[in-house]
Amino acid sequence: MFAAPLPPEWSQHQDPRRGHSYFFDCLRGASSWKHPQDALFRDVLAEVQAWRPADTLEHVTHRSDLYMRLCRACAVRSLFRWSGPHALPWEEAELGPPEDGAAVEALHFYHN
Repeated sequence: MFAAPLPPEWSQHQDPRRGHSYFFDCLRGASSWKHPQDALFRDVLAEVQAWRPADTLEHVTHRSDLYMRLCRACAVRSLFRWSGPHALPWEEAELGPPEDGAAVEALHFYHN
């Protein structure tokens, strides 16, 4: 098991009977025995383990770039049907606009 922060909508809990940790996604109402980013970290670890000590820095850099491009393409595909970001109108926001004119990222959202 690895130690990594949970995405904002996830929380970690302890099963009182088994004593094992499980994770709960409050947006979907789903739980899992695995950390929500387990597959992602295993994929990255497998990629890094495929590098060889004799590989040149140029080769590793090129391979890393290709891997990151593939990851980005997968993310774009999974978000294809999402729309946004949408700005939340100030009159609907509880706090109103910031006095100093700074942007407030929390007032933007995506919808799927």
